[in-house]
Amino acid sequence: MRGLVPWRVEREPRVLTGSVPDPRGTWKRFVVLLWRARLPIVLIIVLFIVSKFSIDVGLDQMQYTGAIIAGDVSVATVALLMAAMLVGWALDSVSGLLAGIIEQLINRNLRRLVWRHVVRLPLAFFRDAPPREMVSRITTDPDSMGRFVMRTLYPLILSLYTIYAVAVRVFEFDARLTLMIVGFVPVLMFLGWAVGRLQYFAQRDVTVRNAGLTQRLAEYVAHIPLIKAFAVTAREQQHGDAMIGDLYRANVRTGIVSAVSYSLFSTVGLMQTAGLIAVGVFLIGRGELSVPEWVAFFLYAGTVANNISSLTGAWEQAKSVQGTTARVAEIVYARGESGGTTPMPRGDGDIEFDALTFGFDGQPVLQDVTVTFPQSKLTVVVGPSGSGKSTLLRLLQRMHTPSSGRIRLHGRPVSEYELAGYRSAFASAGQDAPIVDGTVRENLLLGDDQVRTDQELEAALRLHADDAFLANLPEGLDSQTGDYGSKLSGGQRHRLCLARVLLRDAPFILLDEPTAALDADAERDALDEIRAATQGRTSILVAHTPAALAIADHVIVVENGRITASGAPESVASDSEFLREAFMKRDER
Repeated sequence: MRGLVPWRVEREPRVLTGSVPDPRGTWKRFVVLLWRARLPIVLIIVLFIVSKFSIDVGLDQMQYTGAIIAGDVSVATVALLMAAMLVGWALDSVSGLLAGIIEQLINRNLRRLVWRHVVRLPLAFFRDAPPREMVSRITTDPDSMGRFVMRTLYPLILSLYTIYAVAVRVFEFDARLTLMIVGFVPVLMFLGWAVGRLQYFAQRDVTVRNAGLTQRLAEYVAHIPLIKAFAVTAREQQHGDAMIGDLYRANVRTGIVSAVSYSLFSTVGLMQTAGLIAVGVFLIGRGELSVPEWVAFFLYAGTVANNISSLTGAWEQAKSVQGTTARVAEIVYARGESGGTTPMPRGDGDIEFDALTFGFDGQPVLQDVTVTFPQSKLTVVVGPSGSGKSTLLRLLQRMHTPSSGRIRLHGRPVSEYELAGYRSAFASAGQDAPIVDGTVRENLLLGDDQVRTDQELEAALRLHADDAFLANLPEGLDSQTGDYGSKLSGGQRHRLCLARVLLRDAPFILLDEPTAALDADAERDALDEIRAATQGRTSILVAHTPAALAIADHVIVVENGRITASGAPESVASDSEFLREAFMKRDER
């Protein structure tokens, strides 16, 4: 934890690869991602048409307003203004509703695109992907991209059309007025770019510091017992106070930038107003412009200025969406798991590892592994911690791809089998006893397509857990397990996982230290249950201790990523130095 390592330098939240995304090609990827997310093109076209009419009607209102201010209060003029206001209100309501629906459709489609790629990513991708960041890629980043489309890009298009429509109308009054309005556009756009850039860097500082504080607080809450046990509460309090102070100062800087930008735009707005008044008085005095035309021109110019000033955050949003797009593209463009097309045959069979080598980040984990797990037998895999036993199971489930060599099943390389059908032939329990947040029933039926009665589920719990486990569930099978099984003890989680695996009618059973959290008596009972439930199925049991050898049909010893012994339990027990030492330590205890 950071707070317990005072010399650790605080850093910005990293991206999944541990490096800053390359901004080159970001906009191309942005467009491709939107295209792959199937933008609601028809609705966007309808929205633009409605918005166009709304802008035109709004400009008509300004024209009628100018006439009334100049003294034309005829029934026709007033009626036209009222009608324009009513139509404009209706069009604005429709466009607002459509814009909201389209933004949510974009968010949904992008989120669905990312999620469908996440579930297909190989396990290796998640080794460098913190869970919080992965969740953010699915929940937050698609929303950011949707907001950018509908609240930055789309308004920018409408602003350009508004400038064009105003220029056409003003040109009918006087070409010089058109040049005056158009001349202000570059000044306002440059000011918007400069202010937006300042706002981006100020807000980025706030985002980074807020993310750091959030992560620190999350770690603190999760490790409260550890912090109190090591008596570092005061130091953690100081670190938290410092980070809160940094966030406060970053927010103050953002407020200063906003105040300065408001003053700048107000100043430019006053200068523009003064210029418009001076030009208006001059042209009216020379009889080259009527009062109604000048009032309409004044309102038109204000509309252009407001449209451009409203886009001051476009730079901030554009820079932000660059990072968002890079993070989302990293997932969407990542190569997913590959599978063959051959249907998985029914029944079990020999599992053959042929000269298999595998490693992480260039570091070998398994080297030149050639071994056979015999059909319909219970094979116990033993060896010291970190020798590669669990990795054997993950490779067999095709969670990883071997660097070289292959695994064969039913006489074929496992890579040729269709992935989902292949994995459904295996029932497995990991050493961390994974439990999903839900009911006991939902956990028992995870991955089980068969219809099970309550009596079957309760019988499985009694057989592979105990009567006390079922009796202590407040709502029986509908009792909640909590986040990661937080409402269950470690032993209960392992028992539930074991019951879930052995309940399934899978031809292959993979058990990774299923008795690790059990005491000696419970371990013996669990091993007896495993022995009975795996009869006639090709089963692999990974164990640290030699106790599991009592139920083994076949034994494999893994040391330093290599197979050092394989065969019947009696011969391996006498030939393997690792097992002889393990038995000796057990007898000494």
